[in-house]
Amino acid sequence: MKSKQAFSMLTPDHSTDRFLYKVKKWGEVNQDICLLLYTDHTKEEALICPYCFSIFVVVQEYLDFTKKLYWLEFFGKTQVYKVTLTDEGTIIEVDYENKLKVKFVIVASGGKQSSDMCEGLGVLMNKRHNRKSSD
Repeated sequence: MKSKQAFSMLTPDHSTDRFLYKVKKWGEVNQDICLLLYTDHTKEEALICPYCFSIFVVVQEYLDFTKKLYWLEFFGKTQVYKVTLTDEGTIIEVDYENKLKVKFVIVASGGKQSSDMCEGLGVLMNKRHNRKSSD
């Protein structure tokens, strides 16, 4: 029988629903964000992933999200982060103090996004889809 202490070390110190709610609200209030997609890796038992979540963010002002990284603190206190530039966008890997590990993929709304990058992701927020056809 496993001890409670050993079990708690395996359980992330965060609420997955609360985190996704915060990401969705962040996207809704930020006018530069067009689309938010996600994968909750905590629910995928068959796949071992170093992240709790992967968040795909489509933005209008790309440099505001890739050069000014203060927005990372909205989701918790960061311990360390790593920024990687790719042909399709910017990947920001973040370790938060509460054991939360997140991979953000930032792409420009007018940029070329690979359909492979979006495959299997859930939609958190889509402002383009929510707009009236007269816009």
